[in-house]
Amino acid sequence: MVKKRVKRILPVLILTGLLLAILIPMASIGAQGAVAEHYSDFLNGASAPSPSNVPPGNANPMGLTIYTDRPTFDAANPGLPVEDFEGNILPPNNVTACNRPLNSSTNDPCFSTGGVLDGIELDIGLNGGSGQYVVLTQGFLGVTSDVVGPNTFVEHAIWRFNPPVNAVGMDFVWPLGAGTVNIEVRDAGGAVLGTDVQNAPTFWGVASVTPIGEIFIDDGGAGDLYDNVAFGSTAAPSIAIEKTANPSTVTTNGIVTFTITVSNTGDVDLSNVNVSDPLVPVCDNAIGALAISATVSYNCTDKPTASYTNVVTVTSQLATGAPGPTATASAAVIYTSPTSVSLSEFGEDATTFAPVLFVAILALVVGVGFALRRKFTF
Repeated sequence: MVKKRVKRILPVLILTGLLLAILIPMASIGAQGAVAEHYSDFLNGASAPSPSNVPPGNANPMGLTIYTDRPTFDAANPGLPVEDFEGNILPPNNVTACNRPLNSSTNDPCFSTGGVLDGIELDIGLNGGSGQYVVLTQGFLGVTSDVVGPNTFVEHAIWRFNPPVNAVGMDFVWPLGAGTVNIEVRDAGGAVLGTDVQNAPTFWGVASVTPIGEIFIDDGGAGDLYDNVAFGSTAAPSIAIEKTANPSTVTTNGIVTFTITVSNTGDVDLSNVNVSDPLVPVCDNAIGALAISATVSYNCTDKPTASYTNVVTVTSQLATGAPGPTATASAAVIYTSPTSVSLSEFGEDATTFAPVLFVAILALVVGVGFALRRKFTF
């Protein structure tokens, strides 16, 4: 009986063994040949994807200063703090994904609290991905230093700065091959200050007069990572204007002399400096260039016919062509009507009143003299 059962089961066992011998290697090959969707997938032997890059668009800096090499950026924006992400708690040749965001308060398997500088944050723009950031340490996939970015290739990097800054520069790292990136520079409220498109950048930086609150980066699925993010504020353009009136109170035919003073109170040179005075156009002035700490002062006059508050505006331009700082100043002028009857008869002008008074007195003296002569003539 036992032999009969063995004879019946043996073909089934042999067939099962053959199937396992075929399916197990195929499953292994399939796992090793899977295309990675996350950096974490490389731990399971997945292969690199072929990035479907976003099509290049028209660069639209909109007054921003764009840099494509670090030496030029550093020269124009010296002394900025740099986050290099070496404060992570991972060993070399490692990849680990952690839940977004990454900032100085982060305390997870990737970074301990204080491992990132204050004022900078990496968030992940969800696009059907995991919502995780990833850390690759030196050696993994050939990176030469510790780098960070979105773990899922379809997601976007969002760099946030609090307080807002005027300059940001970063290294782009491409473990999977370089691609094209669309970049939006936004203010603290999320409004777009300008956009830029770069093909396979290794460094990208920006400077802006309007403080930068965040930078949104879409790499089209290329899986770019980031290192050595410099951020902060260096250049602080500023301008001031003052206006005084002398005298500040006038009456009929009175003349006011305005003194207008414009000063470059910032730490960058300004150009195309213009003064506009709608109520007294004669005070308009195209000053032109105004260097750091330079001051321009000039006078202009007006003959008021009514009281008014005179507001003057100064505008400027930066060397990049972007709008520069503006400022306003005001000066009040009080106009009073004549109150004396005699003065209203002859006017306030002394050059008119004096001769008329002289003639009146002379006529009176002559008249009195003539009357006395007739009275005492016999």
